[in-house]
Amino acid sequence: MEQTGPSILEGRLYIAAQRITRVVLLSALWGLISVPLVTIGPATAALFAVVRRWHLGEDPALVPNFLRYFRENLRQGLASGFILLVTAALLPVNLVLTDALAPRDGSAFGLVAVVVSMVVLAGVIYHFPLMVTYDMPWWRLVRVAFMLAIGRPSTTVLCLILIVGTAALTYAVPVAPLFVSGLVASGVYRLSMRAVEQVGSRPTPATPTGVRLHAEVVPS
Repeated sequence: MEQTGPSILEGRLYIAAQRITRVVLLSALWGLISVPLVTIGPATAALFAVVRRWHLGEDPALVPNFLRYFRENLRQGLASGFILLVTAALLPVNLVLTDALAPRDGSAFGLVAVVVSMVVLAGVIYHFPLMVTYDMPWWRLVRVAFMLAIGRPSTTVLCLILIVGTAALTYAVPVAPLFVSGLVASGVYRLSMRAVEQVGSRPTPATPTGVRLHAEVVPS
């Protein structure tokens, strides 16, 4: 009788190694392109665009497709990245202002600032998966993203946990994003699209009904 066990095991190990390798390569590419900071928006859009094709069961050539998506989403990505950077920059400013105020006023101001920052961050998190999946104007992307962030609190919290957890890991291990960004983006994309599907099953303004999906006619 022919022995198939080892070959099956080797095949699974090869597939697992291949997936890990492409996640690490995508993460490193995103980190490299994001180094100037102003490019973090379009780089993140390209990151999610590649992840979207993975979720469609495709395996595109990584570098040429990443650069293509970077160029295609440059304008919207720069605007979204600016919002993200401003939100991140305001957090330390809020801490300084909180310390400068009286204890009671400082606590209230700090709480409001954190809540607003989390809502903005959540909106930006939804914004990138929507940007690479649906063809709609930037202002509508922003509106739908924030409505999803508020309307699907459980999914929003899970996405925030992934992002905040990655930020904490980055604080401890600064090179962590170069290895895990692709994996985090994959989790956020899956959660975001599940939220869109759940909202889409009910008549609500957050449903991107009638919006064209991005066409994919790209050789791998």
